Amino acid sequence: MDRDFVSQWTELPVTDDVSLEAARTQCHYAIQWLGRLGRVAAVAAPDDSHTSMQWDPNRNALVTQGGDLNLSFSFRDFSLTFKHEDVSDRFSLEGKSESDIRVWLGSHLDQSGLNPAGLDEALPYELPVSLLTSGSTYDGTSAQAGLVYLHGLYRNTAALLRSITQADARALPIRCWPHHFDMAILIAVDEQVDEAARSVGIGMSPGDDNYPMPYFYVTPWPYPDAAHLPPLPEPGHWHTDGWVGAILMASKLQQTADAAVTLEGFVIAARDHAKQLIGDITPTS
Repeated sequence: MDRDFVSQWTELPVTDDVSLEAARTQCHYAIQWLGRLGRVAAVAAPDDSHTSMQWDPNRNALVTQGGDLNLSFSFRDFSLTFKHEDVSDRFSLEGKSESDIRVWLGSHLDQSGLNPAGLDEALPYELPVSLLTSGSTYDGTSAQAGLVYLHGLYRNTAALLRSITQADARALPIRCWPHHFDMAILIAVDEQVDEAARSVGIGMSPGDDNYPMPYFYVTPWPYPDAAHLPPLPEPGHWHTDGWVGAILMASKLQQTADAAVTLEGFVIAARDHAKQLIGDITPTS
């Protein structure tokens, strides 16, 4: 891994669970507009990656994939920004509803020669329950601490994953997925693309049905026998309920003396264990 990751690390602020959950849910809904734009403006990909996002370190924001027509989301500003050719329009989410966003973005798509009707298509997955679906407005002010935390979390994760992709040519592009809001890469061990193809996934979830708070993960595929898993560096642990993966809770990471070094050590060890568990002997720097 690239040692620049450690130097780029931003210490995560202490935040309460209520603020973090409020911020995460609102951000999860906000980034759906990036995914919707992908469905309207990008060529559809079999794996739905045209709806995914990437972290732009220059804009410090999540941005839609490719092209001069793009939409970004900023945790820090709690805003969306539409860009196309000479147009750059920032839209603050504070006090706005989902309908307000639809009108704003739909107008830009219409002016760009795209049919905004695609924005109204139902999502192919369910989102966490939120009053935003019934007309309530975005409230970043009361969730400010959570927004600051999430900004640092995604920024750090992007730097971590970038260091891994630079060291392994088999790593696929870094993507943030609108369904679970996780940011991850996949190291493709086998050349064939099917269910039997071996791989190692490395990423971060801001919290989900498995763990309500943010965590980092390394998952081997196919899943190995849960009865024969090697020990992980503290404070990591193996998750074996329904799926198998190495887990490091972000809250426990914050309690260590050097979070960046601890995370780096965990990911390297978990990645190497995962490779061995699925029979991959390719050396990795």
